[in-house]
Amino acid sequence: MPNISRVLVKNAQFSGVWDSRQAIVDLFKVMGEPEWEKIPDLVLEIKYGCIHHTISGARVGIACARRGLKNKTGTMIAVLKGSGIISPKLMAFAEVARSSSPVYEFNPSVYAELDDF
Repeated sequence: MPNISRVLVKNAQFSGVWDSRQAIVDLFKVMGEPEWEKIPDLVLEIKYGCIHHTISGARVGIACARRGLKNKTGTMIAVLKGSGIISPKLMAFAEVARSSSPVYEFNPSVYAELDDF
């Protein structure tokens, strides 16, 4: 189970509320991320940059730059993958050839409370 999903469920059991922002803060504090206070807004920007729950590495880099994390783009991608917020998207060879940067899938449970079902 992805770390973020575990924290989301644990917090929801405790509070009765699906609160992605708090789960992100809790997880990144435990992970020792020094810029933890910027991560919830970064993740939200990434979510809104997704098309069908996918986003390119280049767009993640743009989001990092907008949040003052431009020099940490590679690190941010690594910790977002490690936390389970994004994961590498498996694509057909033709899609990989067309893409100029890696493509990631966004975990649909993160900020799911904002989606209209």
